[in-house]
Order: sequence, then structure tokens, then C-alpha cells
Amino acid sequence: SLEKIHGLYERKLSELFKVTEFEPFGGYKYSTNMSPSENINEILTELEEELTNQKDELKELPNDSIKAYLCRENIKSLRKLVNKLADMKNDIKTNEVSEMAKVFGIDVKQRLNYAQSILYVYIYLSLMGIQKHPTYEYCVVDEGQDFSPLEYAIMSKVVLRGRFGIFGDLNQSLDPSGIARWEDLFDIIKEAKTSVRFELSTNYRSIRPIIEFARNILAPFTKDFMPESINRTGKEPITVLVNSGDEIVNGFLSEIKKDIKVLDKSIGVICYDDSLLDKISAEMKKIVKNKEQLVILDSGTRVNYIPKGVYVMNALNSKGLEFSKVYVLGLNIGEIKSFDEARRAFVVTTRAMNELVIYGVGEHEKTDRKY
Repeated sequence: SLEKIHGLYERKLSELFKVTEFEPFGGYKYSTNMSPSENINEILTELEEELTNQKDELKELPNDSIKAYLCRENIKSLRKLVNKLADMKNDIKTNEVSEMAKVFGIDVKQRLNYAQSILYVYIYLSLMGIQKHPTYEYCVVDEGQDFSPLEYAIMSKVVLRGRFGIFGDLNQSLDPSGIARWEDLFDIIKEAKTSVRFELSTNYRSIRPIIEFARNILAPFTKDFMPESINRTGKEPITVLVNSGDEIVNGFLSEIKKDIKVLDKSIGVICYDDSLLDKISAEMKKIVKNKEQLVILDSGTRVNYIPKGVYVMNALNSKGLEFSKVYVLGLNIGEIKSFDEARRAFVVTTRAMNELVIYGVGEHEKTDRKY
């Protein structure tokens, strides 16, 4: 563990400065708030300064004086000490980092996936610290629920004094590795001296029927952080259950054609079932004649908002967006069995401001109903 490595190098440094030759240059206090390598760097900086001072002093002394002899001896000892500390620091980089990575099943000689990469970065920063990288006075994190504890731990190493502004909604978490509780941040961002939490529970985006619909999706799984609606009325959400994915596509296309005849609002088409995305995208390119009014979103697309246009995307890429009318394709509310599924459904349904239509595969043939 990191604590054991800290203890190991604290002992190594203590034993090094107990050597009679090096004892006069001791007195450094080890800090677990820094990495082992940074602790050594602090000592090296002080020793290099002392070495320079000794050299400058020697230039001013008679060559055969006792003081000159002592300066020369100090310079020899300082050079030995600097070399030993440099070797110790190099050992951390070449051995300790890879050994700790192995404990977590990471082979640094192999290609790493994202989860392995951030774990390796955290291990490296914990042992070596930040070198040749800027630090920041303040960090603003949006969609904070989708960042993992490790990602927060890494960010905390480049943000001074734990100064963060974190915005998010745990009920909109779509990443299984995301933080589970806001309280966990207190144990991760240890540099923060104090924290203030504000809870904004009112949803100003959607009409009341949509918010009540979304609350009903979450209700079987949680009572926390439920959105409250302002008293803005509108159409009830519509759920259409059909027999197959092809029927979803056909039913949706017949409805969207009516909207496109007079395209006077923003329309989001969210493929909850990812397998529908390519088909829907291809069909929309045929239907929407003005190509400037059609946006096919993916993770690499920069969103340029069009107030009167159609946006096509999957569930993940809908996060943070809002549309006057939303079609959700491939979602059956009645088949939601877990909190993760409920959160995903909650995200896509709350993209709608005024109208929400959901198509899903279910037991009943093309039955329109209110949820």
C-alpha cells in the first residue's frame, strides 16, 4: 500500500541521515502529504543549495586553512549524499511504480485500457508527484456524478488546496464507475479544508407531467434528489408499445414527418436502443430536406444549437441537452429492473421540455397509453 511505501522511504531517509558523515545535513521532516519522490526532491533542493554555498565559501578561503579543508570534506559528503538520494529517487521510478502496478494487475509493457491507465497515473502521481505539469487555482467539474473516485483523486493532485466547484445529479449517473455518494469526495479531496453543499431540487426545464413521469421511473429505486417541477402544465407523455424494432422505426417515422412539415421547434430523437441509431440516422437524412436543420450527434460532435431543427443521438450523447419535443426510441418503462436502467431512462425523458413520446417493444400491439 501507499502507506507502507511512505513508511519505507521515511525509514530509509532517517537511516541515511544517521550515518555520521551525513548527520550534519539532516533535520528534514518527512511529509506524507507529498509523494516519496517529492520528499526526496525537497531534500535535494536544500542540499544543492548547501553545496553551492560550500563551493562559494571555499573560493574565499586560503587553500591550506582548516576551514578550507572542512569545506572540501563537506563538499565530498554532500556529493555522496546527493548521489545516494538520486539513486533512491530513481529506484522509486524504475521499481516501486511498476511493482505497485503489478499488485493491481497492471503490466506496464502491455497496452492499457482507460481504467488501467487512470489507475496507473494515480499510482505514478502518488509515488512520483507532479513534475513539469501546471497546477490550477480552481477547478469546475460539470456532470460530476460521472467522474470516478480515481479521476477525482488525480484531479486533486493538480488543483491547489482542493478548490473545486462540482455540479451534478446522482440520479443522472450513466457511468457505473462514477462516484456513488457526494460524501465520498471528502475522503478523496483531502486538501479541501471546508466544503459547502447546495441542493437545487427544482427543475425549470420540463413541464409538470414530464417531471412526474420521470419521478415515477426513479421512485421504485430511490427517494433521494428527486426533482420538483414548477407549475407549468402541458401534454402528458405518450408511450407507444409495439411488437418489434421495425415497428418502432415505422411508427416514429410516420409521426416525425408531421413535425417536419412545420419545423417550428427543436426536436430530439434519442435512440435508447443503440441498435436503432444507424437506421434512424439514415432515414432522417432522407426526410429532412434542409440539411442545416438536421444534426447527427456522436461523442466527437460539437453541438451548435439550432432552435428549429432535429437532433439524432443515443442515450449517452443526450446528456446535458434539452429539446422542445423528444422522441425516445427503444424504451419500455415496464421492463426497467435496476437503478442503473432507471437512471438512464430518467436522463433521456428529462431532455424534453414540452412534449415526450416514447416508443418501445412490449406485449401489446401498438397501444397508446399514458404512463
